[in-house]
Amino acid sequence: MSKSVPEILKQYHSGGNPNLDNKQFLYRKYLTKNEIFNLVSNCDGQIFGEKNKNATNDYYKIVPYYDKVLNNVRKGIKNDLVTNNVTKLALQIKSNPSILVDLPPIIIVNGGFCDGSHRLSALHLLSEHLDNKNFRWNKFRFKVNFYKQTELYS
Repeated sequence: MSKSVPEILKQYHSGGNPNLDNKQFLYRKYLTKNEIFNLVSNCDGQIFGEKNKNATNDYYKIVPYYDKVLNNVRKGIKNDLVTNNVTKLALQIKSNPSILVDLPPIIIVNGGFCDGSHRLSALHLLSEHLDNKNFRWNKFRFKVNFYKQTELYS
């Protein structure tokens, strides 16, 4: 019996359940991984693992760890939990690409990246290394939900 998408993501510590309190849904688009990478790079936000006191946004302008995972796999590094989880997810997607359509949406808040790193990293790993002859990985369009942060009222 195959696992459901939520079970798969939970297994890789990627629940697709970001905290969306005080966020207003704006719209949904369908974007490729490269379109998402380009979109969030325009955000004046944070970089994962660094605190930028000059940033005007709490969300990320770079999708966390997608390049690190690719570099680790290329170097044969096997002792990194995120790399191992993303690699397992990528292999599962490769063997059953239909799960892509059931993945939760990528979340963008105030133009910055909020949720979906494991999913984007897995597809990036497939397109750049594990299955780089297969054009489908760069063409796949993720569901992307856009939100804006709202103020908290007491």
